[in-house]
Amino acid sequence: MIELRKFRNKYDLELLLSSDENLKVGDLIQDPILAKPYFDDGNPTDIWRVLEKAAVITDNDKNEFREKSNIINLIDANLLSGDKKVSFDFSLDLKVLKKFDLGELAFDFGNETKFSFTNIKKQEITDEIAETISDYLDDLIDNNWKDCDFSVRRTFMITELYYGDLSIKIDKKLQAGFKVSLAELGIDIEPKLETATSLSYVFSSRNIPFAAKLTKLKDYNA
Repeated sequence: MIELRKFRNKYDLELLLSSDENLKVGDLIQDPILAKPYFDDGNPTDIWRVLEKAAVITDNDKNEFREKSNIINLIDANLLSGDKKVSFDFSLDLKVLKKFDLGELAFDFGNETKFSFTNIKKQEITDEIAETISDYLDDLIDNNWKDCDFSVRRTFMITELYYGDLSIKIDKKLQAGFKVSLAELGIDIEPKLETATSLSYVFSSRNIPFAAKLTKLKDYNA
């Protein structure tokens, strides 16, 4: 958990240990540390479902807004730190490696291995969608916020999602073992960068976000 707090303090983002390609802006998160989704009737849900359930919008409105949220383009990300990549001083959690089909990798990276995300892009709520959410939330909070489920009132909403390629920098002496471990997973990849003492392997993001910007739902203001 200490590493996650360091990440948040440096980048003003939450590292997503658990996420997949279905995650989108507008989705609700119950626990920002573990990125645990907010569930409604057993399914992860979003701001549009909450507004519909509170009778602030109709079912047709919900579907229309969801459709708009699903087609937000990726843009280059400008990180708060000014960095061009997101680096880690600790080994990535197994759940993060699973996003890149590396969850079953039988390899001891050791303390010298460096992980980073490069070629970073983001999705963010458009001004139109942000203003729409803000207006409807004002209506909800002013009129029947107390009638909402208590857990809804404590949720966080995803306003930005960050994507990037995973770069793993290993000591050159580990190359043979690393290549064997990758081959066992059916992965054939050559180093993208070579120095005198290290090699870097880059794995495509596969459209799965590694980090998100979260805002407490009751405090959201476009």
